[in-house]
Amino acid sequence: MKNHKKYVAMLTAGLLAITPLAATGMTVFADSTNSITITAKNAGTHNYKAYQIFKGNLSGSGTTADPYVLTDIQWGDNVSGATFLSALKAADEFKIDHDNNASTSDVNAFASVTDAAGVAAVLEQYADNSDFAVEFAKFAGTHLTGNALKSDNTPDNTTKKYELTELAAGYYLVKDEADITQNNPRTLNLLKVAGQVEVTTKEDLPTLDKKIVENSAKTDHNEASIGDTINYELTSVVPSMIGYDKYFFVINDKMSNGLTFDNSSVKVYINNVLIDNSYYRVDEGNAAKVGDVQYTFQIVMKDFIQHKAKAGQEIRVTYSAKLNENADITSTGNPNKVFLTYSNNPNVDAVGESDTNPDEPKPGTPPSPDTPDEPNDDYTDPVGVTPWSDVNTFTTAIKIIKVDNSTPPKPLKGAEFTLTGTDMNIVLVSEDQFTENASGTYWKLNDGTYTTVDPGTSGVDQTKYYDTTKKYIRTTVFTQKGNLPTHVDVKGYVDDDGYIIFKGLGAGTYTLSETKVPSGYNKIDDITITISNDKAANAFTKTDSNWKVTKQVGSETAVELTDSDSDNIYELQVINAKGNTLPSTGGMGTKLFYIIGSLLVAGSIVLLVTKKRMSKEN
Repeated sequence: MKNHKKYVAMLTAGLLAITPLAATGMTVFADSTNSITITAKNAGTHNYKAYQIFKGNLSGSGTTADPYVLTDIQWGDNVSGATFLSALKAADEFKIDHDNNASTSDVNAFASVTDAAGVAAVLEQYADNSDFAVEFAKFAGTHLTGNALKSDNTPDNTTKKYELTELAAGYYLVKDEADITQNNPRTLNLLKVAGQVEVTTKEDLPTLDKKIVENSAKTDHNEASIGDTINYELTSVVPSMIGYDKYFFVINDKMSNGLTFDNSSVKVYINNVLIDNSYYRVDEGNAAKVGDVQYTFQIVMKDFIQHKAKAGQEIRVTYSAKLNENADITSTGNPNKVFLTYSNNPNVDAVGESDTNPDEPKPGTPPSPDTPDEPNDDYTDPVGVTPWSDVNTFTTAIKIIKVDNSTPPKPLKGAEFTLTGTDMNIVLVSEDQFTENASGTYWKLNDGTYTTVDPGTSGVDQTKYYDTTKKYIRTTVFTQKGNLPTHVDVKGYVDDDGYIIFKGLGAGTYTLSETKVPSGYNKIDDITITISNDKAANAFTKTDSNWKVTKQVGSETAVELTDSDSDNIYELQVINAKGNTLPSTGGMGTKLFYIIGSLLVAGSIVLLVTKKRMSKEN
């Protein structure tokens, strides 16, 4: 054949595997017993129809020594002989490069044929499912006349097989003409009917599986801290592409907002051999948008039909993303899902989106794409899609509630906490943000703090206010703190309500230290916080993060924290006691001074009196 023709040379998904019983030593059957029994591998709805291309007389016993032979071959009931033969001779796909010399004019294989028997004789030179046989079946499928001779769209309830019975001996083109979703490959095959022919469809649909890779282990879920790199792996196989002139193979990936895709990390392997990006491209942004559906990125295999000889070999794709500051800490997690768009009808010539982008299927208009699960609505080119394959990454947070030791406890302002941990990268720390707003309830003071005390209140010193006419509203924002890759501690102040949240923590052991203590209160002991995914009686799964968070103050027994609002924020109350009032030493010293002074005065008087008496006696 001409070297430039895109013929195929292997068995493929979507075509029937012919298994005539002649090879099993069956005896000759009368015409009334000739039949085709089809076992459809794919469970979807099918409607198989048989069209007769050739007919003739059947001879032979069906044994290895005496196989069935079709003699006196004539045109079948579903072709117009003269018209069919004329079109066959004019078809470029049947031109043969006899001497393997591109400069020599190639000759159509049927050029000298004059009747049905001659066409059958040419076909007999080629093996079942050969390039030539497949091209002939495709050609015949576009030149049929009349109605199918037999059809079956309802399989037997017990055997689940489709039956095309009471067929005359001959060659039949079997088509699946069911109005089915395009996820089911179509079939088109030329079968020799001699006795009872049994076939099983080769509808091995392409698959795509996604996993997270951690320390060589593969899973569909994991936990991480913000800033961590998540490594992904996709696996598929090179599909058989017999019958195809073009084959689409497009990977569509959709990441949640909490993940940042790293374009430079993409690697594609076939049979464990790294291929360079001349064989594929990575689309992002508008280039990765199909109609109304926006994907994070697409991996488009270029001229994928070039890999037809590698059918059955593994395709492996690896890439990574970072858990970012938009990470969802709830039970929803941060999912990443993917599906594959693939060709599934070898009987239709695919076009491609455009001349400059022939490797993606042509979108259907209208309607525009809305879901990858309905490709017949999405594309003009015949394609199918795999189901979504998804993985999930979880992260969590702790909330510090700073209070005094009164009853009931009151919030304390002014405390600074430092969180330290070897598993930390970047942490989102909550803090107050004040924005000028006429409906606000806060006023700014000269020292940069804010108060809810109206400067117009009687007795208030307005000189302490930065501006008595401006009001502010207070909102909680999260500030990204920490520097990759070595920073392992972050600091933050509690707000006016005594709260601070450290958000974006994965499993690990952390130390919470009070690095600035509210005035008049004692410093607390360091607190050890342990985060894991091994809460009793619950499994860590793709839909359940199953966090277990404990605190241990100093050497005290560890206590498990609760997620009171079911939002994966675990609350930790930190109590500060007021400092002790020590006994005064100034009063005691003064009294002692008075006592000593009095004793000295009394001593002086006694000495004076004694001296006078002694003077008189003398």
